[in-house]
Amino acid sequence: MKEIRCPDCGYRMTNSQCPICFKRVPFPSAATKNRQKAEPKWERRSIPSFPKAGSRRRSGSVLKTIPVLLAAICAIFSLTGEVIEQVSMPEDYVSTYYEDYLEAGAAGAEDMPTMEACTIYDDKGIRVTVDSIGLVYDTPALAVTIFNNSERNVTVSVDSAQVNGYMIDVSGLYCEVKKGKTAQTLLRLNEDDLQNAGIDTVADVVLLLDIYDTDDYEDIVSELQIPLQTSAAGYVQKVDDSGTVVYEDGGVRLLFRSAEVDEYGDGKLLFFAENLTEDPVYIGDDGISVNGMETDGMLWCRLWPGTRCIETVYLFDVTEQGIEESGDITQICIELYVENAVNWERTEKTAVIDMG
Repeated sequence: MKEIRCPDCGYRMTNSQCPICFKRVPFPSAATKNRQKAEPKWERRSIPSFPKAGSRRRSGSVLKTIPVLLAAICAIFSLTGEVIEQVSMPEDYVSTYYEDYLEAGAAGAEDMPTMEACTIYDDKGIRVTVDSIGLVYDTPALAVTIFNNSERNVTVSVDSAQVNGYMIDVSGLYCEVKKGKTAQTLLRLNEDDLQNAGIDTVADVVLLLDIYDTDDYEDIVSELQIPLQTSAAGYVQKVDDSGTVVYEDGGVRLLFRSAEVDEYGDGKLLFFAENLTEDPVYIGDDGISVNGMETDGMLWCRLWPGTRCIETVYLFDVTEQGIEESGDITQICIELYVENAVNWERTEKTAVIDMG
């Protein structure tokens, strides 16, 4: 199995929670992957359309992790005004930073578009609401409340999102809520992904919501697409699709942007990917080599229909190959694959990028 790295700090993960920065990510078993292939759950009709005018990435830096345990928070009002008297957060995953959250319109977030409070899921005794949009350490974030009035313990997560037609990494919303309890958390949009995509106005947001039974892992809802809009709805996102074409076929494109070696001695490759088909696709690699030597890096993009992304690939061992600065990178070779996530048809290509 290919190594999986934490999308926040790059640590090699062996289970679903990073021991360094506590990021929680899906860590599917082979059985889960086989089940997903046998029973694809993507519903094309629920995908909102975005203008065609127009990664997942690993951050490489560890966010400041301040363990803040939210316990015994009382008198939280829902959208209907009812009081929820029991509030809990799981002890092993606390990443809310509510004391640093600034709602749109507050000091420091005056220019940010606002978002009306809304219920994004309400069924089987479980209700999930998005209460507002704001900033956490200058990073856009959604405030989320989860009401669990069901008879089972549940886990609610969002591991993928779309902003203005770009796939954006998210963190913070992986929340275990015991039966009869209510929890609050913040869903943070990756600031570097937004900057790389040139997004300075959050207008259209689509979340991919998962809810499952914490005890037996039974799906309650899987990959439910939740479209949201801010007060900037209608804003047309400018798209920069510059770069060297690495792959282009049937509405799917991958373009190489740049290669560099950072101050820590790690290599970094930047790509632009686009999917203008009607099916979700995966773009990944079965191996990357730099200057003829295999390196430790991973390209992996999940692109919803009509979306694009800026993918950053980190190469963690280039200094061991004698590559000390950006100019030392002369050739990149990628064993590339593009896979349709509905019919699982796969196209493979060896892509060679000469740096001149």
